[in-house]
Amino acid sequence: MIYSTIESAFMFVSSAPPCEHYAVVNRITGETFFTSGYTGDSDYPDDVDGNR
Repeated sequence: MIYSTIESAFMFVSSAPPCEHYAVVNRITGETFFTSGYTGDSDYPDDVDGNR
């Protein structure tokens, strides 16, 4: 996994107050998924918790 992927997720989550932004990095594919409490939009797949 590339460091910049994890760094991007960290920067996104850190750019707002606690519990406003969330990011998940799939450990298998390296895909990053973001969501924000401001917009209510989420690009999380339905099985985001199941990619272990």
